[in-house]
Amino acid sequence: MRRIFIAALGTGTYVPCQYVFQGRRSSPTCYVQSAIVELFGEPAFDRAIVLVTPEAQTKHGETLRGELAARLGDTNVVFRAISSDLADVSQQWRWFEALLDEVEQNDRLVIDLTHGYRAVPIVLSSALGYLQKVKSVELEHVLYGADLAKGTLVDMRDFYVVQEWAEAVGRLVDGADARKLSELARRAQPGSTFERLADPSVADAFRELTDVIRNVDVHSFTRIAGRALGIVTSKLATDEANATERQLLSLVADKFAGLFAADSGDARYTREYLRVQAAAAGLLLDHGLLMQAFTVMRELVGSVGMFGVGHHQSPQVELTRVHADTFVRMCNYKRKKWTFVEKDAPRLALLLPWYEQLDRCELTLPLHQALAKIAELRNGFDHGWTEKAFPAATEAQPDPTAGLQRLGQQLLEQLREVLDRLPDPTPPVAAP
Repeated sequence: MRRIFIAALGTGTYVPCQYVFQGRRSSPTCYVQSAIVELFGEPAFDRAIVLVTPEAQTKHGETLRGELAARLGDTNVVFRAISSDLADVSQQWRWFEALLDEVEQNDRLVIDLTHGYRAVPIVLSSALGYLQKVKSVELEHVLYGADLAKGTLVDMRDFYVVQEWAEAVGRLVDGADARKLSELARRAQPGSTFERLADPSVADAFRELTDVIRNVDVHSFTRIAGRALGIVTSKLATDEANATERQLLSLVADKFAGLFAADSGDARYTREYLRVQAAAAGLLLDHGLLMQAFTVMRELVGSVGMFGVGHHQSPQVELTRVHADTFVRMCNYKRKKWTFVEKDAPRLALLLPWYEQLDRCELTLPLHQALAKIAELRNGFDHGWTEKAFPAATEAQPDPTAGLQRLGQQLLEQLREVLDRLPDPTPPVAAP
């Protein structure tokens, strides 16, 4: 991994100046490029690349080359000729491509944008965005030297990495992927504009949250989401948070707020728990994690059964995952098609009063209708679509994956309507 300095050279009349950055002052020089190599030369630069027009080369080229070579060695200083013909856009693309050729994967870059021929800063800015995405370069500094303001060097880096932070938050919000956020937090420099986002506790909390989402760890959703949202809330409450940070943090908080039921604690199979499961299924659908989403929707039906008997079971009966599976089987088929065996009898007796209460509230039919389709699709994912072909593209539905996503949203809406109408469970007439 190399450390590269990239600059442009103009044709202005430059006067000697001592450039200053964070209290450190350079030797007097006419060239900000030379001052930057001096002030930012630890660790040492492996290469200095200067973009130069013929006119700039004639006026300043050899003098600047000499100063840079004195610090870096002649073989580590490269002058790249660029055209001064602004009317020829193809020439500007050649500058862009020449710069890409000089930079390797994972290089660390220090950029000087003080001088440069007209369009050069625009080309450099575009190249930086491209290199961050394609070659994973690390942008250490983007500097501007104001020689008329007592040689002040200003680091504009954060204006160039804001897109990376926005992308990281976008990945988290749209794809439940916290890896980019974690990587930026690891590389963030002290005193960064995005200090709140760069706090490792933020990245760690959301990495943990996306792990439980992708692993469909339903029982942990509320606890982990509560922790993550608590950290975000504390960051938003600080006076130091800037407007950009607040917008990005608020976007994350709004996205994951549905996974946190403040009054549910660790309780399972409460109304709040059911709402969290529904929110998790919706989030998975939004993220395109369809198999996981249909899994959570199927589990939600089982949780409805556990909700109905959880407060009234006999103290001698311990509710287990098997009870939820039994309720799913009850809802998967209409009652006349049930095929339970003798070993199912105790669980069936426990669940049946609740099922009949739901039937009186006209809630069993929508459960049957939604679960039949959920089970069919989930079965397809379970078996890698070997028993039933993945939905084919049609003229009406050219994107079958998007079609499954929309269908999942419709089925989830049916389940949410059931949740909204769930009655308070009444005790069974007789305990099993």
